[in-house]
Amino acid sequence: MSTSMVLGLLALVARNFIRNVKDPPPGGEWRLVRTHIDAYLLSLLGAETVQGVGAIMNTKWVLEGTVYCSDYCTAQGALKTIGDRCGDKYSGKPEVRLSVVLYLFGCAS
Repeated sequence: MSTSMVLGLLALVARNFIRNVKDPPPGGEWRLVRTHIDAYLLSLLGAETVQGVGAIMNTKWVLEGTVYCSDYCTAQGALKTIGDRCGDKYSGKPEVRLSVVLYLFGCAS
C-alpha cells in the first residue's frame, strides 16, 4: 500500500473515532476496537506507516546520488525493518486463522 493511502485510512479512522467520542451513536458506548480484526487492521496500518516513512527517507539518497553509512542510514534501516516485521506479523495472523477455520470445518478443497 502506498503511504498516502495508509495515512488517508488512518485519518478516516481518527475522524470517525473523534466524531463518535463527542457524539456517541444511540445504543450505548462506542469503542474503536471491538473485535480482534479491528486490532489487526490498526496494527497493520501502523506498521505500513512506519515502513512508508522509511521508504520516503530514500529521497535523501536519490537527491545526493550516493548511499553511505551514517546515523540516517541506520535509522532508515531500523524503520524499514520494524515496518516489515510488524506488517508480516499482523498480516499473517488473519490468514493463518482463516486457513485453520476452513480446514477444521471442511471448507478447504
